[in-house]
Amino acid sequence: MIEAPKTRRLRLEEFNQLWVVEYSVEQNAFSVKDINEMVETNRANLLKRLSVDYLPIAFTPSRDAAIALSNDLRDNLDQQRDRQAKYESDNADDEKILTRLWESSEDKLWSLFRKLDPRPVEG
Repeated sequence: MIEAPKTRRLRLEEFNQLWVVEYSVEQNAFSVKDINEMVETNRANLLKRLSVDYLPIAFTPSRDAAIALSNDLRDNLDQQRDRQAKYESDNADDEKILTRLWESSEDKLWSLFRKLDPRPVEG
């Protein structure tokens, strides 16, 4: 059985050196701040009763690491958005093709029906 790595609590000095990657769904934007700035911004927004949807999604040991991570996440979101658009476009194209096939088969069916001789078949 593999044991989970033991976690340790950060000392206050280490905590104060963290950088935060935040994301806003509403604005579709990332933000990089040091942890103290994030806490102060959130505290100020709370006092002003401002509703901001930036949420911390990652903590990193350096600003450079936070920026690199936010860039990677942004690229990943862009790729997902492109795939979703292509999927919706492909499905829309498939739907158009199916509709055309259905209409075409309906037209053929009705044209065959009209060609039928309405006279009773004698036996």
